[in-house]
Amino acid sequence: MQNGEKGRISYRLGTVRGTPPPIQPVPTGGAGEPTPDPTPNPTPSPLKPDIVVSALDTGEVTVKNQGDAIAGPFSVTVNGYTPVRFTSGLAVGASEKKRFNFSGDCGGIYRATADSLNEVAESNETNNQRETDNIVC
Repeated sequence: MQNGEKGRISYRLGTVRGTPPPIQPVPTGGAGEPTPDPTPNPTPSPLKPDIVVSALDTGEVTVKNQGDAIAGPFSVTVNGYTPVRFTSGLAVGASEKKRFNFSGDCGGIYRATADSLNEVAESNETNNQRETDNIVC
């Protein structure tokens, strides 16, 4: 046939008999297990401060921010005395000592609680207390 000429094509349909082609294997990660989907990177947890009482003595309490973020303003309470305000908060790794209204009772156990009003969301809320019975008068 030449360009532009018409022709006829004939064909015949039939059933193919025999063995079907083999099933292709699924790619595996080894040891016959399917290849896992890539694991997405976990979202890092936000950095938070962690305020602890590092020292407690006659009329003085020292707190430290041992967390990974700046702590905003918070209060510290010692045995129910008027809370001591840390109005500037604490930088990461910083410590600050403040006086509390000590009445002079040198007996018994003294407990200081950092962030006693729960004003700061901390990485560890369970380490805010310190006790001592060694108050020296």
